Parts: sequence; structure tokens; C-alpha cells
Amino acid sequence: VRSRAGDPAALRADDVAMQGWAVYLRGLTKDNFRDALVLFERAAAMDDKSVRAWGGVSVVNATGAGLGWLPDRDAATRRVEQASERLQALDDNDWFTWTSKASLANLRRDYESSLLIADAMIERFPSNPSPHFNRGLALMNLGRFEACDLPTQRALRIGPRDTQAGLWRWQLATCHFMREQYPQAAEFARAAAQTSPSLPLPPLTLAASLARAGRGDEARQLVADYRQRHPAFE
Repeated sequence: VRSRAGDPAALRADDVAMQGWAVYLRGLTKDNFRDALVLFERAAAMDDKSVRAWGGVSVVNATGAGLGWLPDRDAATRRVEQASERLQALDDNDWFTWTSKASLANLRRDYESSLLIADAMIERFPSNPSPHFNRGLALMNLGRFEACDLPTQRALRIGPRDTQAGLWRWQLATCHFMREQYPQAAEFARAAAQTSPSLPLPPLTLAASLARAGRGDEARQLVADYRQRHPAFE
């Protein structure tokens, strides 16, 4: 993404958007998402033609809604819709535009469309890990558990230290869990919790995997500890 040459307002907005991405890339936490979103919204207000800013607005609202880190899922979805429309008007072939399309399909639970978008993105951006993760996510949500781990593993091979790597490891845990491969599910769930401690689901996926593997006492202790740390989690 390049700023429009010679436009001081665009350059200032792009700088703010870059600050937003720097915050986002610190790690998957609720605080990072909140702070990054403030910067992205500020950048979009400064320059309505900033693809980088609108891309950030879309990504943070979509991921935050999916993880339960934004209080109003419907409002977040509407903001992703607005960002997606703006991105398509600015550049229908930009990476952020395609990412926003994928996010919107997932929020709408239109997983067939999500799979088609992921395949199109892999064709256009094969070296980026996110489309491979999105393909695995679509397959998982479509109940195709026999296939959802392969593209997710590809994402991890491409970007083992990516900000979203913890989320990818949790997805692998879920794929294995649904195939009744509980030791492998526990291994990936534990790795996901270690990679991104703020993610809400890996500890519970780990507990479920251990319970199915016959380690009920350990599983119950994990759940009790989690409830103590997160009493409002549902």
C-alpha cells in the first residue's frame, strides 16, 4: 500500500495507520486491539482514501468480534461492511480488500463463500499465510475436519512467528479434536495458549481434549482455574 504522492494529509493519515498496525502486531490481546482500532479510525477520518486505515478498521472489528473482544458484535459487523465497501471502491484488487471480503463472509457465517475467497487469495497471494489459515477455517466451519489441518499447517510453516500464530494453533487443535485425535489436540491447544495467552478458547479446548483422553482431574482443574481468572466468560 502506498500513500498518494505529494499529499500531506494522506501521508499523515498513513503514518497514523502504520502506528495502528505496529500496535496490532504486538500480539493478540484485547488492549492491543482497542488501541489499534483507535488509531485506524483516526487515520480513516483523516483520509477517507487510506486503504491501510480502512484495512485496519476491517481487520480489528472482524477479529475482535470473532473473539468476543468487542462488546457489540452487530455494530462491529456493520463497521466491517462499511470498511469493505470503501476498500472495494478504492481498489478492488488490494490485499486489504480481499481480507475484508473474507472477514465479512466469516462474520456472516457464509463459509462456502469464505472458502472461495480463500482459494482466490491463495492464487493471488500464495506466500502470505493468512489465506491458508482462512481456507482451514472455512473447511473447519463446514465440518470438513479431515482436511482443515493441512492449509492451517501451511500457514504456520509460512509464518511461524506471525501475530495470529496462536489462533492458527488453536484451529489445528480443533481440527484434531473433531477427528477424535485428542493427544494431538491437547498438544496444539497447549501451544496456542502459550503463544497467545490472551486468546479465550485454547485453555478450554485443552481441557476438553484432556478430558476425552482420560485425564479428567487435570481437565477439571484447568476449567476451575480458567473460571477463576475469567468469571464473566461464556
